Amino acid sequence: MRFFFALFLMFFATTFAQAGAWGEGAFDNDDALDWVAQCTRSKDITPVSRALQAVLSTEYIEAPEGSAAIAAAEVVASAFRINGVRLD
Repeated sequence: MRFFFALFLMFFATTFAQAGAWGEGAFDNDDALDWVAQCTRSKDITPVSRALQAVLSTEYIEAPEGSAAIAAAEVVASAFRINGVRLD
């Protein structure tokens, strides 16, 4: 449940992003926002797992896959922080 709350927070934070915008933040690009949209439609953690596995199973990471993996890592980190797990 806390995972989905973290996902909701990430989705809420990205609703104010402009389409076509690119920035240095994890959710400041179209590929990451597309992944967030896909993730919020899912009923489980499959999109998170797939995004992270996609970059672990290749030698060269394309921008769309990399953006999705960074966004997925942010969601995982947020879920850990919500549950009180220290990441440092």
